[in-house]
Amino acid sequence: MSAPQTYIRMRRAKSSLIEDSGLPCYTSNIMTKVLETRLLERIRQDPRVLTGKPVIAGTRISVDFILNLMAEGMPEEEILDEYPRLKHEDIQAALLYAGNVIRHESVFPLSARQPKR
Repeated sequence: MSAPQTYIRMRRAKSSLIEDSGLPCYTSNIMTKVLETRLLERIRQDPRVLTGKPVIAGTRISVDFILNLMAEGMPEEEILDEYPRLKHEDIQAALLYAGNVIRHESVFPLSARQPKR
């Protein structure tokens, strides 16, 4: 007789996988970090490709290009149809990458100085 196996059910919510196991919250945070790391591995920066802009690995499709398509209102399904080398995870990776860049951006107010007369 074999030992009983434990399964963790996963469900999709808000474009990311979350645990539905009743385990403490830190487990979900670890899972989220693992999933984020896997997604971000899809983004590459190489000075020889598009002068170092972040691109989807194995393509010359830049993160900002994907963001601009989405900002112009192109649905994800249409983007995937137009660019068959892209996968759903690539679009998720582009959004995650952009979010990380903005999250770690620092903005400092500058005061305008009046010229001396």
